[in-house]
Amino acid sequence: MKALVTGSNGFIGSFLVEALLQRNVEVCCLVRKTSNLRWIQHLPVEIAIGTLFDEDFLSSAIADVDLVFHLAGATKARNRADFFRSNTEATKNLLKVCLNKTSPPKFVFVSSLAAAGPSSTTTPLIETDTPRPITMYGESKWAAEKLVHDYMKQAPATIIRPPAVYGPRDSDILAFFRLIKRGVCLIPGYSINAVSIVHVDDLVQGIIKAGFSDKADSRTYFVCNDSEINWEHIGSVIARAMQKKIVTLHMPLIFTRITAIFSELWSRVNCKPALINFDKARDIRQPYWICSNQNIKKDLGFVQQVSLEEGTKQTVEWYTENKWL
Repeated sequence: MKALVTGSNGFIGSFLVEALLQRNVEVCCLVRKTSNLRWIQHLPVEIAIGTLFDEDFLSSAIADVDLVFHLAGATKARNRADFFRSNTEATKNLLKVCLNKTSPPKFVFVSSLAAAGPSSTTTPLIETDTPRPITMYGESKWAAEKLVHDYMKQAPATIIRPPAVYGPRDSDILAFFRLIKRGVCLIPGYSINAVSIVHVDDLVQGIIKAGFSDKADSRTYFVCNDSEINWEHIGSVIARAMQKKIVTLHMPLIFTRITAIFSELWSRVNCKPALINFDKARDIRQPYWICSNQNIKKDLGFVQQVSLEEGTKQTVEWYTENKWL
């Protein structure tokens, strides 16, 4: 059994590669020439250097592959065109090359809760709810999902939609941990927003179950914790893991809009994606980013194995050991 993993050098991808190797799966890691390989360079894997826009390279990379795990993409971009190029067009190219094989490989696409959009009520989203993405990122992921649905008509494929993911090696949520270390839990808005999250180990468990089960073919699954929580509770759990006393501050949402304006202007100066752009500000304003894991539990036997307390403690220890905190 051989698997190709795109985004293999990243936070989630590197954990997936390790898990596949533990199952004695031969792994080919598709990376760009400029990719940082710090998490996978010590692993017994094949490294394929190229891009998702080179069809000849892709054809060679998947020649003897049975499974494709497509994780590569952009969570930050300067504009809509960049999001669609990285998340939609790149997926389209990879799917096209896979279908050109005599026996197309099973395709597991790691999308996002953003493709489905936020829940309009306190009821968690399920996979059959009509997607209503509200950001350029979510729209580009939903467009990519539709391409995968076309692939499903000719070959096996599964779509995985994770919510916010945390764990060792993650840099996206690191700023929140750093604020907690300074004794501050900063929450945008005054309402207690509900969110779904998942530890990277549990997400990888769900991705692998989808990849190795025929029951997952032509299905879409949310992979998340058993219950939703809010960022104030998350902050308190992190504070306990750090043995810190914190002050919780609720930031009026107008400040997220102001931050987005200045961040967008700075992005135009330094030609880099804005950390807090108008899309992110719209994302933050939503009261419910929640989904249900009931279908993947029922179909594939998924079980949440990492509690928030355990996962947070593990993450704090890793950040500390690696001098990220």
